[in-house]
Amino acid sequence: MPTLPPPWSLAAARTGRIDLSQLVVHEQLSALERADPQALAGLGLPLDLLAELPGAVQTHSPQPFVTLAEPGYPARLRAAPYAPPVLFHEGPLELLDGPCVAIVGSRRSSTGGRRFAATLAAVLARAGVTVVSGLAWGIDAAAHAAAPGRTVAVLGQGLAAPRSGDAERRARELLAAGGALTSEFLPRHPPSRWTFPQRNRVIAGLADVTVVVEAAARSGALITARLAADLGREVWVVPGSPWTPSSLGCLALIRSGARVLTEPEELLAELDLPEVPPPPRDSLLLAMGQGASLEELSRRLERPAGELGLELTRRVLQGQLVRLPGDRYAPRSP
Repeated sequence: MPTLPPPWSLAAARTGRIDLSQLVVHEQLSALERADPQALAGLGLPLDLLAELPGAVQTHSPQPFVTLAEPGYPARLRAAPYAPPVLFHEGPLELLDGPCVAIVGSRRSSTGGRRFAATLAAVLARAGVTVVSGLAWGIDAAAHAAAPGRTVAVLGQGLAAPRSGDAERRARELLAAGGALTSEFLPRHPPSRWTFPQRNRVIAGLADVTVVVEAAARSGALITARLAADLGREVWVVPGSPWTPSSLGCLALIRSGARVLTEPEELLAELDLPEVPPPPRDSLLLAMGQGASLEELSRRLERPAGELGLELTRRVLQGQLVRLPGDRYAPRSP
């Protein structure tokens, strides 16, 4: 089980209330690892934190983690004030190395809002962009589901803390499709009223661009948008009717200078994306044609049925294939 050293465990317990940016600027993170109060005293850390360093204890984590001092820590987030000292994660955190777009919005979303969020997420994922959101019901869930294998959910609780049934199901589906979960909170830290607004700053910090699809006049998505703007990141907003409560926050953002998004391709054209090489020929899809059974595919590809069955299940979860009656599989229609 991964073990978080005592100084980092203490810092993680204060995430959101401790700013280590001066340690990053002055390259003094090693002083924190050494628990050296004298070296840290002149860098603005709270005196009570310095006093607790000698007695700090390690934390055993069921999930892997990356600290602010390590190269694997996401670069965009490292540059943000009050960046989390530690990020715990399940799934590949490397998804955050490339271009990232946050898609956020209301839990009480409309069918049209969820459809737009899903369409935008799918377009971005196909272009190699990672979709970041908060795993909540509504806009978040639609965005995650439409970007299988290319999405990261930021949680407002520890990764080992109990989740509701719906949230647990969404998390398992996301991980099975190749996505990732991450959290700044110690593994068993429970959710609370303040952990979710705090989580929003991580969503904003991880993304190059934040897109608000639907938001009421008072909404967590507005907090994320404001934090993104404070970081100098672009904020895009999907407009809506002034008669619709879930559009009032979006219209307020537009009045304050956010960019308007009506087509996913508008955002895609603005992102500085590397050239994506054409995908290699997919031998499984070629062998499948318009549809085939596991036994047929095993024979055509000369692969063990057990191994092939696992790949077929993974591709169904990722949205590439559909399972038909009679234990047959076919490519999902565009």
